[in-house]
Amino acid sequence: YSNLFSTRVGHSDYALRWQKPGDELTTNVPSMVYPAVNNRDAFYRGSEATIVKGDVIRLKYINLSYTLDRETIKKLPFAQLQIFAVANNLGTLWTANKLGIDPDFEDFPPSKSFAFGIKTQF
Repeated sequence: YSNLFSTRVGHSDYALRWQKPGDELTTNVPSMVYPAVNNRDAFYRGSEATIVKGDVIRLKYINLSYTLDRETIKKLPFAQLQIFAVANNLGTLWTANKLGIDPDFEDFPPSKSFAFGIKTQF
C-alpha cells in the first residue's frame, strides 16, 4: 500500500483485500491501513500468499519434414528432396495457476514464427 499512497499506482490485489470481519475466510490480502507500514507491506510481498504455481505446457517448437529419394521415386531429378515446415512459439496449452500467468513471459508472449522450405541433394 506504500506505493499506492505515494504514486496512486497499486496492484490488482487491492480489490481482494480484507475489508470487513469475516473476509479472512475468503482472502489472504491484508487490509489497507493508513499510514502504510513498510514492514507490513514487505512481509506480505515476500509471503507464500503471493506465490503462484508456474507450471506450464507450451507448444514451443514443431518441425515436420518429409523426404523423398530416388529409391522411392525413380524419376526424381535429385538424389534427395526434403520438404519441411517449422512452427515456433505457438502458444501455451495449460497453466497450473488460474490466473493464466506464465513465468517466462511477464508482459507479452513471444511472437509466433513459421518457416517452410525445400532442401535438395544432388
